[in-house]
Amino acid sequence: EIQSALLSGQTASDRPDIVAQVFEQKKKDLLKEIMNGLFGNWVAKVDTNEFQKRGLPHIHILIFFHSLDKICDANHVDTIVSAKIPDCNLHPVLYDVVTTVMMHGPCGDCFPTARCMVNSRCSKEYPKPFNSETLYGEDGYPRYARPENGPTFTKAGFTYDNKWVVPYNPYLSARYVNISYFNQVLSSNSNLDIDATSMLRFVLLSNLSSTFTSTSTKDLIKQLWRW
Repeated sequence: EIQSALLSGQTASDRPDIVAQVFEQKKKDLLKEIMNGLFGNWVAKVDTNEFQKRGLPHIHILIFFHSLDKICDANHVDTIVSAKIPDCNLHPVLYDVVTTVMMHGPCGDCFPTARCMVNSRCSKEYPKPFNSETLYGEDGYPRYARPENGPTFTKAGFTYDNKWVVPYNPYLSARYVNISYFNQVLSSNSNLDIDATSMLRFVLLSNLSSTFTSTSTKDLIKQLWRW
């Protein structure tokens, strides 16, 4: 939609108004599907739009489900979240989306200058370990299934496997979003549960802001006015 609306020689960065309009339309469609029970009955939601430094909008959505529709085990997680490279023969469209926009890296020892690297480690904790099946960790977060014998592909001389997949929902992947599930929040320094407001803090994180003051006293209207 964005490309078809651009004039000759324009790029998406030249028309933030078009980008924002298309984003708003897709956001409304997505929220409508979720509110109509795409993943089950919900009781509350929190969402916030963000416009980062390059001006491209995105949204964070936090959904609280009804007790009867809450994810109850690892098998249920697998019906909603995947961290595997799809089979290119069985799901060619999904394969193109995942391998194009849902892969992290490369980073780590082979690419120590990657932007995600902090103190010689990936800040997003990639590459993830292989897992033959989805399991719950001691912190309450699932360790998604990432089979070691899954599909691989090579891009720019680097071979990607399931260790580099950003979690996604197969249906929503066409909308270029990533998805994660959690059933509790734990402090990284202890085994104590922390307040639910910590979950919201990320969703409602404030953007960087700046201010300026204009001290010009010129009256351009009077200066240009002619009788």
